[in-house]
Amino acid sequence: MSLPKSLPGLIRRARKAAQKTQAELATILGVSKTAVVHWETGVNEPSLVKKVELSELLGIRLSDLLPQIKGLSADDLTSEEQQWVVILRRLEPRHRKALLAAAESLRATSPLARSHTVAGATQC
Repeated sequence: MSLPKSLPGLIRRARKAAQKTQAELATILGVSKTAVVHWETGVNEPSLVKKVELSELLGIRLSDLLPQIKGLSADDLTSEEQQWVVILRRLEPRHRKALLAAAESLRATSPLARSHTVAGATQC
C-alpha cells in the first residue's frame, strides 16, 4: 500500500485500509473519536505511545510515524530509546498507560526533562 508522507494522511489511509472507523480506532486505542479526527486532520499528533500502538494495529512502520515528531527521526533514537520502544510494544495497553502516566509525572517535576520536550508532540 502506498501511503502519503504526511502523518494525517498516513493515519487516515492506514485506518481505512484496516477497515476501521474513526470511532472504532478510538475505542481500541482508548482515546476519544475527536482525538483520531484531530490526528487525521493535522490539528495535533498522537503521543509516542499512541504512535507505537498505531504502528502495531494498522501495520504502519514505526519509522514512518517517528519522523513526524519535529526534529526527531528513527535514526535519532539512541539504543536505550530503541529499547524503550521495544518494551512499550510488548506491554498491554493498560500497562503502557500506567508507564506513560509515570513518565509524564517525572517529566513534570524535572527541570531537565521539561527543557528537552519534543516541539510539536501533542499527547492524546
